[in-house]
Amino acid sequence: MAVIWLGLLPRLAHWPPVADHVRRMEQGGVNPAAMFYTELERLPLRPDWVPSQIALWQWPAAPRERR
Repeated sequence: MAVIWLGLLPRLAHWPPVADHVRRMEQGGVNPAAMFYTELERLPLRPDWVPSQIALWQWPAAPRERR
């Protein structure tokens, strides 16, 4: 974790697409280190099929009782 936090992430800030994004944010008066998703006007919507096809955790279906 320390290698990623102290080595990879600081180097990533110098990668041109990331550096351009940070520069644009700072020019607009936004601190990119303090951005939160709650600042978005609208969160992107997921298609209706996503929850039915992708699940991280699923409880096993309970067996049905026979009458």
